[in-house]
Amino acid sequence: MFSSYERLEKRSGKKGVDRPQYLKELVDEFLTSQNCDQVTEGTPTLRSFAVSGICNLALDQSNKSYIIEHGGVALMCRCLSAQEESTVISAITSLMFLITPHSKADITSTEVVQQMLIRSNSENPRIRNLAKIFLEDYCTSDQIKRVQTIS
Repeated sequence: MFSSYERLEKRSGKKGVDRPQYLKELVDEFLTSQNCDQVTEGTPTLRSFAVSGICNLALDQSNKSYIIEHGGVALMCRCLSAQEESTVISAITSLMFLITPHSKADITSTEVVQQMLIRSNSENPRIRNLAKIFLEDYCTSDQIKRVQTIS
């Protein structure tokens, strides 16, 4: 994810990457693709790229609205149980980016809090820390206690 200046220049050339154009192409592909289920189907690598792409798009307000309105929250929630580290990290981060007053109930549902509690005990420090941040920043202590008693 983070690269040295020399590595970035080698990969993207001296003129760099036109990030706005690249993101526009990602959005266009998302809007026109006939393969909208790649987030939960396909190869692990393809799933990881799809979830990472949504994560990259989710901070933009219009993209956020589109993702929420078209079932993106449910897709990201299903990706929380993936085996691939990058998929889980992108799914958690995407859910954080997608929280709005309208989407918060879905994003902090019992099932999601349950997954976050499981992931907060992960051996993987990146996943563990993200899950703990999610629980601390977006869930109430009552929600967490209720899910813990159910489990």
